[in-house]
Amino acid sequence: MKLVAPIFLLVPSVLFAREVSSAFLWDAIVDSGRVITGSTDETSGYWYAFDDGVDGGTSTWIWPSDIEEDVNGDIFGPLTRAYGSIFGEFALGEQCVSDGQKYSCSVGIGFNTWDENQQGVDVSAWNGLCLEYSATSDVGIRLRRDNPLTLDLFVSVAASDSLSVVNIPWRKFSWYDSMFNPFETIEECLLDVGAVQLLFLGNSGATGNFKLTKIGSLGTCDGSFTAVPQPRVFFSVGLRQIAPRTFSLDGLAVGSVYKVFDLNGNLLQRETWNGEAFTVERVPAVLRVQGKAYLLR
Repeated sequence: MKLVAPIFLLVPSVLFAREVSSAFLWDAIVDSGRVITGSTDETSGYWYAFDDGVDGGTSTWIWPSDIEEDVNGDIFGPLTRAYGSIFGEFALGEQCVSDGQKYSCSVGIGFNTWDENQQGVDVSAWNGLCLEYSATSDVGIRLRRDNPLTLDLFVSVAASDSLSVVNIPWRKFSWYDSMFNPFETIEECLLDVGAVQLLFLGNSGATGNFKLTKIGSLGTCDGSFTAVPQPRVFFSVGLRQIAPRTFSLDGLAVGSVYKVFDLNGNLLQRETWNGEAFTVERVPAVLRVQGKAYLLR
């Protein structure tokens, strides 16, 4: 029997870690068309608009007629500088149909937490979100994930005729699509959020308007909560390769959830660590545990 000598693979987490600030606040008057999340990527945080065109719909935003895009094609910088807010009207078009399934008509705006590719980051330290807004219909808040095999989180806040502040802790969020049975907890979902989106869903022909002056982590819109910076604890998981494609973990508590992805980001395994060695389908692969990623060879 050929013995494989244990190989310790200590991959520095900094090679894979993407971290944003523990608290943030976007104020339209101060920050114009970009949300400062703490990302080091120059494409992060820029506001963008979207609609249901990808599903065959005809819903649309209607921005103030005196506002034009700048040379970079950005509407939100000029809009916030002129109006001190993101302000617009929307018109929902025909019922959307994609792959034979009907969808509610929708429009929305959003910003990416890390970069334009919507790579996911851990936003749990935000404790939730806050808005200062007015809207003629309910506003949906969707947390987009960076893996198409996972479910997004969603919450809805009520319409408001006047400018109002609302604080939404993470516990208020639930699954965006309740048709599917999630295999993750909400706490796990918050570890890889790629974008924050505000959207309007409704029936064909519905119209309305929306104004947003602030968005931030929980309590920052009205000063009701100030995040106290917490020291980040960087840990290293020791990987012992005890056979081809078979590994053991050192320094991880029994009962912790770990996931294994291929290099294209496809989920291969989701397991609960029981203290024993585990085998992966193929290598190289990426192990994700407690918000960090490690390369398996």
